Amino acid sequence: MATKFNRQDAAISIALMNKTSKLLAAAVKLGKDSLIKDAIDDGTDYKQLSAAIIHYVKGDPDRFLFEQLMHLADTEPIREYLVTHKSGTIPSKVREVADATEKLIEFGNEMFRKGSDGYESLVPFFSNPQAKELLDRAVTAELLQEDYKPAPATTRFQLKLIAIAINSIMNFPHRDKWCHFNELWGEDVNRCLIPLTKGVAINQVVRLYPEIPLWEKVVPEEKARTIQTEFSEVQVKALFSGLMKKGYLPHHTSIQSFLSIFGMGNAPFTTINWIDRGQNSLIYFAKEAFGENNPDLLLKICECFTCKGKEISYNTLKSRSSYVHRNKDKFDFVPVIDKIIARARQK
Repeated sequence: MATKFNRQDAAISIALMNKTSKLLAAAVKLGKDSLIKDAIDDGTDYKQLSAAIIHYVKGDPDRFLFEQLMHLADTEPIREYLVTHKSGTIPSKVREVADATEKLIEFGNEMFRKGSDGYESLVPFFSNPQAKELLDRAVTAELLQEDYKPAPATTRFQLKLIAIAINSIMNFPHRDKWCHFNELWGEDVNRCLIPLTKGVAINQVVRLYPEIPLWEKVVPEEKARTIQTEFSEVQVKALFSGLMKKGYLPHHTSIQSFLSIFGMGNAPFTTINWIDRGQNSLIYFAKEAFGENNPDLLLKICECFTCKGKEISYNTLKSRSSYVHRNKDKFDFVPVIDKIIARARQK
């Protein structure tokens, strides 16, 4: 790094952080150590680099510079990698990159807010005329308050509908579809269920965004969640009975809720809470019963189940899946679940 950090140094350093953060995020998703090593430079002090960038941009608050900081890589996959890789030279360097990236993103957003008159109540991503106008429609309908926070009577599924509508109209890329709404509203609406029986409440949002077929976007989404199965409804009910009897599901779980994750019955889609000792038994049950019909089964498990009341991470599920099926003889739940599935098939 140059002794006197100038604009050219700042631009080059921002480009380096952009490249490094995105390569690293992609590498950890693939789980390849060689790619992770290639993404980071042992000779670069990323903490010092980020501090130098921030110091320079504070003195030269050019939008061209700080707006680039807002679009560095999402560090969530990097943080997930660090959960299982806590010590060592490489994890230490990976953590350094993640810390520097997050600090720069936060600084970029802060600078953007300072230079965005008229958008004080919006997060930086929505600080533009089109996004503001779309959100203002919900304010006028009293679904959002004047500061764009949810009105007291607005349900989470209505917030999700607003997000789906704005995503569709603005054509946001996948990485931006939910995180900015979560930041704006202070809650995660992505995994919220949209009860199709609540037609009046859904129509409150549908009418606000007539330029898109919002109903058509909602119905396929709910259908896409369900697990495909060759089991009949009678056999699914037998699975439910066996799982309940052996304590895999809470006692208050209804048969209609269980049927809903297979697109059966009349109840709206409802996630099922798996309360056995952990996710291993859920992975085994789902793969043995439905694996052949669902190439995206792990994603479906994340959509259809929680475990002990908590959302399930796809990355965690993916890493555990192969372990469970390599070590079936180590788990006492295997013969129990095998028997439940076999009895259901006989119905």
